Amino acid sequence: MKTVWGLLAVAIVFWFFIFSPWTQSFIPFWAGMSIAAFTLGQCSLFASRKEKKLFEFKAGHILIGLASAAMFYLFFLAGGFAVKLFSFADRGVQDIYAIRGQTPLGLIAIALFFLIGPAEEFFWRGFIQYRLSKRYGDRAGFLAAAFFYSIGHIWSFNFMLIFAAVICGLFWGYIFNRYKSIWPAVISHAVWDVTIFVLLPITTFTNLS
Repeated sequence: MKTVWGLLAVAIVFWFFIFSPWTQSFIPFWAGMSIAAFTLGQCSLFASRKEKKLFEFKAGHILIGLASAAMFYLFFLAGGFAVKLFSFADRGVQDIYAIRGQTPLGLIAIALFFLIGPAEEFFWRGFIQYRLSKRYGDRAGFLAAAFFYSIGHIWSFNFMLIFAAVICGLFWGYIFNRYKSIWPAVISHAVWDVTIFVLLPITTFTNLS
């Protein structure tokens, strides 16, 4: 478990430098996220290299990933209409989408689909949740991994981002717990990321200012 707690600490430090208001102006967001995702993803893949069942792939995983990504997108779209009722939430969503302007959208899409989304699943679900579940049981591992995933975003001091992280951690944690393979969550996360950040931002439909 030393590896788990050590890499968790590294992840929290990465997220601090990427999201905190004291450091984010010095680190381009997408470059920082790509470096963090690559580092944590590679470490988790190396640590889990002997866990063959974790990486078993079935054709049905593609359908599960795509369907869950679509369902999750619709859930957030509905939430986008709801947050219009609260000014603080409106501003929080604006701040999240402000990072889209830092890098060409094509590069953001490539980074999200091929690196950031998959690497986050390899680390948070395939490594952290898997190891905690083996040690403490499926339910405890699932809840603990979702908690730590959410805590990583607290440095943003953006309630909407933290709340979204809670929902995302629970959602992809459940998918991983349900199918016992990393691939449904990887596909779901990668497709959802590109859809909600690049292809169909919820601000397009909700007219959030």
